[in-house]
Amino acid sequence: RIITNSHLINRGMMPDLSNNKEGDFFFIEQEDSRQIPGLLLDLVGKRLPAKYGFDPFTDIQILAPMYRGEAGVDAINKCLQDGLNQNEVMLTRGEVQFKRQDKFMQLVNDYERDIFNGDIGYLTGVNDEDEQLIFNFGEKEVEFTVTELDDITLAYACTIHKSQGSEYPCVIVVLTNEQHFMLKRNLIYTAITRASSLLLIVGSKRAVHRAVTNNSEQKRYTSLFKLPGGTDESRNVQLLF
Repeated sequence: RIITNSHLINRGMMPDLSNNKEGDFFFIEQEDSRQIPGLLLDLVGKRLPAKYGFDPFTDIQILAPMYRGEAGVDAINKCLQDGLNQNEVMLTRGEVQFKRQDKFMQLVNDYERDIFNGDIGYLTGVNDEDEQLIFNFGEKEVEFTVTELDDITLAYACTIHKSQGSEYPCVIVVLTNEQHFMLKRNLIYTAITRASSLLLIVGSKRAVHRAVTNNSEQKRYTSLFKLPGGTDESRNVQLLF
């Protein structure tokens, strides 16, 4: 139903939000934005790994329209880092804590080190001699000085805009009424087409409806990849909730 619903959204029609136990598309209604970070922690840390075998750090990506707010990227990242990663804090820079195993996203293109805007990396260690943190980006290790850490951000959750061109086995999209001025059709279309195996929308039906019917921006951000479905990473998912 990911593909079917993406086509419906692209035509300005409401997606099918009913939950089918054999499906790959689920909706969890939560009108209270304050409750959403905790709900996401439960989904990512317990329910999705238990039911589908997803790795909380590498297989699941949370997407939200904006950084601010009670269900924004910043609040979600803080909640998930505290709840998922019990490793000691290696460094604090501004309001961001750095722990071994943390998930980060590169924010700028770095051609010298062959890492680019939107790439995901994991904090693996520290080079005490050079006072640099070591991150694993796929098949390569990259060392960051303290000042270079401004080029990355926590990425348990990221903005939908930052996810363009990427694909993840499991995607959770947060759509709430407090994000009303960000809710546009192209944004929700981009979000749900990031998922290759399982897609969950968490939030309010009113927010989904507003996003689908608001076509104020004609530009549509589409994946560099084919629409999900039938990929090697697809799983035979069953009802979770």
